[in-house]
Amino acid sequence: MSLKPLPEEITDKTCSFCGVSYLIMHEIEELKNQIDDLTRRLAQETRKNSSSRQQENNSNKSIQSLAELNTQLNKSLEQSQEQLAKYRKDLELQKDLIDEFEKENIILKRGVQHLKVELSDFKKQLKIQIQGYQTDNSIQIICSVEKIIEIKNSEIIETKYEVNKLEQQNIILQTEIKSITEILESTQQNSQKVLQENSDLRLILQNRDMEIQKLNNLIDKLNLDKTEQDQIIANLNQQIQILENQNKKILASQTTDQDLTNQLQIRLNQLQADYDQSCKLLSSVTNQLRDSNLQYIELQTESKQMLENTISAKDEFILNLNNQLKQLKQQLLDTNSSSTYQTQQLEDLLQKIQSYKEHESLSSTQILELKSKLHSANMTIEQQKDQIQSKTDTIETLTHQTTDLTAKNNQIKTEISDLQLQLQDISIKQNQASKNYLSQIDQLQTDIKQKLELVQQKSNEIFDLENQLKNLGKMIENMENLIENNKNQQNNDQLEQENTNLKAKLKALQQTVLHECKERNELMRTLSQYRTQLSELGVMKTPNQLPQIRQNSNRKVE
Repeated sequence: MSLKPLPEEITDKTCSFCGVSYLIMHEIEELKNQIDDLTRRLAQETRKNSSSRQQENNSNKSIQSLAELNTQLNKSLEQSQEQLAKYRKDLELQKDLIDEFEKENIILKRGVQHLKVELSDFKKQLKIQIQGYQTDNSIQIICSVEKIIEIKNSEIIETKYEVNKLEQQNIILQTEIKSITEILESTQQNSQKVLQENSDLRLILQNRDMEIQKLNNLIDKLNLDKTEQDQIIANLNQQIQILENQNKKILASQTTDQDLTNQLQIRLNQLQADYDQSCKLLSSVTNQLRDSNLQYIELQTESKQMLENTISAKDEFILNLNNQLKQLKQQLLDTNSSSTYQTQQLEDLLQKIQSYKEHESLSSTQILELKSKLHSANMTIEQQKDQIQSKTDTIETLTHQTTDLTAKNNQIKTEISDLQLQLQDISIKQNQASKNYLSQIDQLQTDIKQKLELVQQKSNEIFDLENQLKNLGKMIENMENLIENNKNQQNNDQLEQENTNLKAKLKALQQTVLHECKERNELMRTLSQYRTQLSELGVMKTPNQLPQIRQNSNRKVE
């Protein structure tokens, strides 16, 4: 913490405006700065609380939307399952019909085969009869045979027509079965998708529940931190008041020590000036060292890049030379006539090799120059290090002098520490008193919570009794209607007895409701008494815990 400097006139021991000594004023300023920091932290935590509450509201809204989606999906699942059941029933019925049609088809096919056999037998018999009656010229026999043939042909045509009808029906049923199977497959796929979506939504809901629990835990922690900080602020305010009261007492005892403090302040100012100069020297030396290190690093990077470039160029040049030599060897083997041209090429290659060697020598000279620069930089760095060591020795001598002065300052601090211990004892006593006060408040709050739970139970019981009364009233109205409709019948006596029984039950329920209302009024009176006690203590907050009780209290008992 940065303190304000002492006045220019060293003879001034106390402030001319407030009459407080400067050392105590510095301590008071430190405490004020601590209070400001705590208030800033409080503001930050209130902002965090507001953001966490907004996140809670958003998460609750998303949970509600997800719950609505879940209900809609459950409804769609139930509808799809009902449709599946209907389709399955229709399929089973159609399968039974198909089985019946197939059985009939088999019977008809057997009948057709039997008719064909009979026709073949009849044709054979006809042929035999025609062969037997060829000698006879009786027209009656021929007519009878023709009629029989026509009848049989008509029967065959009818059977064929029925067979065609059955085949067409079979084809139609097969197409319907295919369509139904496709619908079933689509519904099954949809149901699987819906189930997967349900499972995903459940996982999302579980994750959201976990996030909400985490947020609630964070909110609880923040509230606890807030209460602790409020207590710390109150304690600090009390300590400040105590210090201000004790400063006036200490002023009388500090008249003898003020001369020493003035001399120490003069010496401290001189030492601070020397220390500032040494710090400036150190900062300049460190800046020089940083610059030299940066130059050294730059030289190293440049040298590395140069080496890498030269090595890569050398490798490329050697590869090119090797390739050219291989080409020349192949040309020598192929043709002997072009020897003059190849010798010229070899001379060119030798010239290139010499130029490359010259380039290598130049690069090596550059590397040597870089090394010399690096060596000179290292030498300068070592010289600067020697200067820094000499300056550190001077700083050590100054620190020895400061230790002597700090020993004297420590004596003064011991006196201040004694005062602080006294302040701590007072703060401990105040904390114990505040704890006892808070325990009393907690007991009152627990009693209020118990009473509130009883009130909620009673209100729920009253609500159930009111519903029962409404149901009984409806039952009585129905019974009265039945009595009016059935006056001429013998069951009137029984209905009247039931009506009287129900009225007796109604009276008993009304009495219980009145009794419960009285108990609720008594509990509300006790609650109001507890609230008045808490308001007297100065801790009671606006109650937000009785939304259901207020709603139930506004209802009228029929």
